[in-house]
Formats: sequence, C-alpha cells, structure tokens
Amino acid sequence: TKPEHVTFGTVPVEIRELTLALGGMQAGSVAEGATEVDLAALQGITTPCRSVHLDGFGMAFALVCPDAEGRENLLYAQQGTILRIPTPLVSRSQVSLSDDGVRVAAILDDEGGPALHVMDVQAVKDLAIKGLEEPRDPVLAGSGLTVACSCIVENERHVVVIDLATGATQVVSQGLDDVNVGAISANGRRVAFKASHRGWDDFYLADLDRQLRYNISDSEGDTVAVDLSQDGDTVAFVQRFGGAMGIFTADISSRKVANRSGVLGSVVDVIVSASGRRHAFLLGGLSPHIEVWDTKGKKETLVSSVAEGCWEPAMSSDGMFVAALCANGSQDASLLRLFPLPEPE
Repeated sequence: TKPEHVTFGTVPVEIRELTLALGGMQAGSVAEGATEVDLAALQGITTPCRSVHLDGFGMAFALVCPDAEGRENLLYAQQGTILRIPTPLVSRSQVSLSDDGVRVAAILDDEGGPALHVMDVQAVKDLAIKGLEEPRDPVLAGSGLTVACSCIVENERHVVVIDLATGATQVVSQGLDDVNVGAISANGRRVAFKASHRGWDDFYLADLDRQLRYNISDSEGDTVAVDLSQDGDTVAFVQRFGGAMGIFTADISSRKVANRSGVLGSVVDVIVSASGRRHAFLLGGLSPHIEVWDTKGKKETLVSSVAEGCWEPAMSSDGMFVAALCANGSQDASLLRLFPLPEPE
C-alpha cells in the first residue's frame, strides 16, 4: 500500500522522576532454571492472572494479577525475585517490558487518576508521565527509551508516542477512530496499531522519522491482532474472512504482504520475534494451543506446538522462549509456564 504523508501532532506532557521504593514489594521467588511459577502461591495476590510479557531472552517477565480485594497489581520478576508493585493498575490495562528486562510500563491508578508510569528497577526510578488524559495499554520499545499508548487528545482517542529522555510526543493517528496500540519497534521510531476509518478497521504502521503512515491490511478482512519486529520492518497480523482466518506478514521495505497460513477456526493472538523470522500464534477452539513457526524466505517450518490449554502467550525477542498462562487444577491462569524453543536451522 502506498504510504500516506502525515504531519504528526503533539500533546504536552511532563515526566517526573520519582524514586521507586522496592522495600516490602517482594511477593515470591523463582528457582534458577525453573520453567513453572505457581502464581497462586505468591504473597498478596490471587488468580486468574493475565497480560504476560517476556524480556528479550526469557530471563525476566511482567504480568497482571488481582489482589485479595480484586484490584489488579503488576508483578515483575528478574534474577529470581518476584516483586509486586503496591499501587494498583487501572482495570484491564496491559503492561509492557523492555528487552533488557529492566524497565516496565503500566497505567497505575494514582490518587489523581490513571497515569502512565515507566519503572526502572535497576536504576530504582519511576518515570511518571503526567498530562495524558485517560491513558491506556502502554507498549514499551525494546530499548526502554520510548513508550506508546492511547489517550484522549481533543476529545478523541489517539495513539501517542513519547520519548522518555526528552518528553517529546507525536500523535500518529489523526483522522482515525477506535485506536488500539499493537507494537513498537526497538528504537521507538515505528508503531503498529489498529484503527478505524470510515467504518473500516485496519492495521496501520506509523514511521515517525519519515512522517509516513501505512495502511497494512487495506480493509480486506476483520482485524484481529498485530505485532511488529524489533527492527520495525516486519508486521505480522491476523484477519478473519468469514469462518476462516489468515495469518499475514508485511515487509515494509518492499511494501509486500505475504499470506503465511490459513486456519479454519480461531486465531486469538500473534507475536513476532525481534528479527521477524519467528511467529507465534495462539489458536483457540476446543484445544487451544500455541504454534511457533520459522520463516526463511518463502519457506515456513513448524518449530513447536506447545501449551495446550494455555492462553496469553508471550515470546522473547530472540525467539527462543514462549511463556503462557495455564490452568493449575481448577484454577485458571494460575500457572506461568516457560517453554524453551530449539535454535533456528
């Protein structure tokens, strides 16, 4: 699709650097080499949990679990320690993790209302981004230096990208409705998102450096899910066509879309590795499971089919691990499982 030149707008924000108080936040621990975490056994939380994210190498994770009062809390694990952020999240908001596992983004329910926070555990800093109206569903760049989210701008919901070093913002969804952020490249310069235009839902890619916006799916089917490689060159997305679903990749440099596979049934989510070579799909139905495929040129190879009965998949950016939330007896989404994947051929 021919890209559209767009002059991206701005919205004023203030980034306040606070101290992240880690004392009393420990909720549990993870044994070295463990591939399962019993979330129901962690201190101060209940299940089911949701919104799992892995770092670049399967060494750290973040997810959302309710506490005893039903408020949703952010859990963050690195180097064997699981921390519970005491300030509750805005209900049903997503969380996101940088590739090095050091920074995590979330919408916290501050005293003044919902606020976007990017917490740096290594530097013990909490970057509170003020000035966004009703922020939702942050997506943190792999570098941890840029974050995207949706918020209200001039009475309409838009996708906003924020440079955490300078506070500069870009509003990339002018002229579009019903926006939902999907993914952001590692350097924060390309953003994939879902939006509606004149009644049609499509997947879009915004190139911040070139001030270009691509319509990736071009209203060919019902939009389901989208993800972006870390280099920002490959978009993976899922569309529904009647009772069938198609899994596609779009090469931004060549402006070509490839139909990778078709499924009679339900594909709920899609995840792409940093290089764009590996894709993981969550297939629903009577036996939900995760399939991981390796793409090399036009060749498609099934790498692994894992986690039957598990949901909420996440894949490390290096494409070597998949995590999922699974049932533990009668408790749904109470067990976090990590599945190592074989090396690419």
